[in-house]
Amino acid sequence: MSFIKFWGAVTRGVIYPLVRFLYRPEIELENGASVHCDEPVVYISNHISCWDPLLLLTVLGVDKVSCLAAKDWYDKPFIHSVYEANNWIPVNRRGFDTAWLHLASEAMKEGRSILIFPEGHIRREAGVDEFKPGFMFLTSRTHAKIVPIWHSGYRLFHRTRVVFKKLQPTDGSSAAFVREECIRYREMFMEMEKENSK
Repeated sequence: MSFIKFWGAVTRGVIYPLVRFLYRPEIELENGASVHCDEPVVYISNHISCWDPLLLLTVLGVDKVSCLAAKDWYDKPFIHSVYEANNWIPVNRRGFDTAWLHLASEAMKEGRSILIFPEGHIRREAGVDEFKPGFMFLTSRTHAKIVPIWHSGYRLFHRTRVVFKKLQPTDGSSAAFVREECIRYREMFMEMEKENSK
């Protein structure tokens, strides 16, 4: 067994089940939403912990979804092997990077959905930071729909609420449209946080 395949087996057989056991995701579907879709989609989520991609992938399906990962983390020797084994896609947060768009588009052609955290970093305080436009660039390129996901965070051995909104169509690609959609989705997540934090 190759080194990459070894870490793929470890994450699927040990790490993902452990995360699911510790944080026990409780799925809620709003307004006719669905966890799994008939076509590749772009999942977007709030980002409050390094556990986020692991938890969400246990819900979405490890073999069905590729997650974007910061290149500065992706390139670390040990972590690189784990990320590559799970088909994660590196993105450079510190410069203008389009390579990830090609990799994500190709993954979607192969039938995989993409998980993106539009804030571009972990936010540990309440609130929602400005959304970066990458997720809109990808949907404009692939004509994929968007599924917003909000989750409640983590307390050991307590259930983590994972709330799915219904599919959101993408109907434009102009700079103005992308900018407006980033604002709209950020406001949607702010409202989801407000509603689900009561």
